[in-house]
This record gives sequence, C-alpha cells and structure tokens, in this order.
Amino acid sequence: RTFGVSVVPIDDEGCTTLVGQYRYVVDRFTWEVPGGGCKLDQAPVEAARMELSEETGYRADHWLQLFDASLAPGTIDGRTQCFAAWGLQAGIPHPEPEERLQQRRVPFGQAISMVLSGEISSFSSVTVLLGIQVKLARGELPADLMKLLNNAHDDGDESVSFDIRLQLGSYAY
Repeated sequence: RTFGVSVVPIDDEGCTTLVGQYRYVVDRFTWEVPGGGCKLDQAPVEAARMELSEETGYRADHWLQLFDASLAPGTIDGRTQCFAAWGLQAGIPHPEPEERLQQRRVPFGQAISMVLSGEISSFSSVTVLLGIQVKLARGELPADLMKLLNNAHDDGDESVSFDIRLQLGSYAY
C-alpha cells in the first residue's frame, strides 16, 4: 500500500508556495505543491505538517482536509490525502538529504493557470489545486480562507479566478 499527502499553503496575500525539483522518472524539472509519503499508522495531517515544514519551512495555524484522491483505483492502491493550510509562519526548510528543492511563490490564480497550461502536471498537485478552486467557486471553504483567495492578485492576470469560476458555475458536480 502507498499513501501520501499533498498540501497547498496559502499565505496572507493569497499566494501559494510551490516546490520544484528534477524528477528522474519523467526526466524533467517539475513544479508541485508540497507533499510526500505518510506511514500507514500516521495521522495524515501530521504527515502533511511534517512535509510542509520540511519542504517550505512553513508552519500553519489552520488546516483543512479537502479529500482523499486515488491515482488509479483499478490498477494501483496509491492514494493521497489533500489539504489546504493557512495562517502561515515562516521558517527554514529542511528537506531530506536527497531532495534538491527550489521554491516558487505565486498568486493562487497563477497556480491554477500553471495547472491549465500543463506547467503543473503532478496528479496530486493538479487535483488539490483544482479542488480548492472548485470549492472556492461554490463557497465551500472556511470564510477566512475564501477571503485570502478572493483578495489575491495575479500580477496582471486577475481574470483567471473569475473565468474559472464562471466556467465551473455552468456544470453540475
């Protein structure tokens, strides 16, 4: 069995921090949300806290478990618990010795654009970012998190969040 966690940190300006690294399996550099493995006897939120701290240095006051995503339930048993974290305090990242990570802080709307353009292609990252966007459009997030995301500015591309909400509004989920 495999089990993982993915977490989208949202700072006080509505930005998120992505982590990038070269992935040998796909033979390219990727941008992803922080995440990693979780022991079967470990609480997913504890694994998410540890991965967020290791990869970004952040600690978060608020955690929301969004959903449990399965990669391909017909062929493998891998699944990922997906979280949003906010009320961040900065710290010093302390990645695993074999990890060579870069960080990139972007407005949340830009992260959504990166998903839609294919720049972010990790299944768990795509799933959790679009999941947050859908929940934002539906008003299904805690009020303080919705305020952070709605007040975020995307440096010249402020229409991204509006356009996605408009598109999502026409579908029944």
